[in-house]
Amino acid sequence: MNLRLILLCLGLGSAASGVAQLALEAFGEPFDGQNVEIIWQASPDQMPGSLGTFTVLPAAFSSEVVSNVIDLCRFKDEEKVRAIFRDVPAGKPASYQEPYPGKPVLGKSLRIVPANGYINYLDPTASSPPGVPAQAVPSQKQALELAIRLLPKLGIKEADLAREPNSQELAYLLTAKTNGRFDKGQKKAVEEVAARGVILFRQVNGISFSGPSDSAGLRVEFGNNAQIKELVVTWRNLKAEKPETVANRAEIIQAVKQGQAVIRLPERFGNAAALKTLTITQLRPYYFGMSGTEPQKRVFPYVMLVATADTGITNFPVSLNCPILK
Repeated sequence: MNLRLILLCLGLGSAASGVAQLALEAFGEPFDGQNVEIIWQASPDQMPGSLGTFTVLPAAFSSEVVSNVIDLCRFKDEEKVRAIFRDVPAGKPASYQEPYPGKPVLGKSLRIVPANGYINYLDPTASSPPGVPAQAVPSQKQALELAIRLLPKLGIKEADLAREPNSQELAYLLTAKTNGRFDKGQKKAVEEVAARGVILFRQVNGISFSGPSDSAGLRVEFGNNAQIKELVVTWRNLKAEKPETVANRAEIIQAVKQGQAVIRLPERFGNAAALKTLTITQLRPYYFGMSGTEPQKRVFPYVMLVATADTGITNFPVSLNCPILK
């Protein structure tokens, strides 16, 4: 039985099946597994029996959420900003950039696009520029705590955020932006953290989202004195469709051998044709989310395969991304 490829590129698809086709190249390089031995060591418990797909509807950002976001931004002319964003709860996009004398690019900006479930706030002045000492940038622990405190203001339930595999701990990524400067006291160049960020991922029915930057969830970056330098929310309104049956082990292996998967190779090894054996050790389903700056009409799942690649001379870890629905 052949696997269906899913369409993520809008406007493409099979007229006969009515199913859009997934542009897997977004995840890596096409992989021809025809002459590769595939050994399966992953637990079947890591794969659900079925997964839903979703239609994307315009998000319904409430008046309370819009008001909370504006409060977080601390614009000078708050009354003007509230008037500009008044119709956002009705589904209309809005944007505003605060004037900054002499340097417009340094002005705070806010953009909300309900059709994409997208909120983006940026304050370029919240962190110190190169050469200027940073001031009370939050630690990693503090940044995570601050990000979690924002959730109720943004209408996000902690239960809707992804967990680490086989755990109730939140899955998250920490980021840091550093600046170099000359420290007069130490009489030498030093590197210090100018801003620290946290990324929290959305999940639906226990399946995490993945995709390009800001594809689904919350990303926030804190600068001096814990000021918000950037806040990005991508939280599309999803309408569940009929669940689809998930491919079994044999069908996933067949998909890899038929060239329906893509692979990510280490930079030092760029020739997939040299692979002799792939030993699949783990797998994890994901929902694919487009960047919040882009429209997305439907949401489909895929599976990430973690494997050990063997050339007969050396071996190394790789990941493959593959269709998951029958």
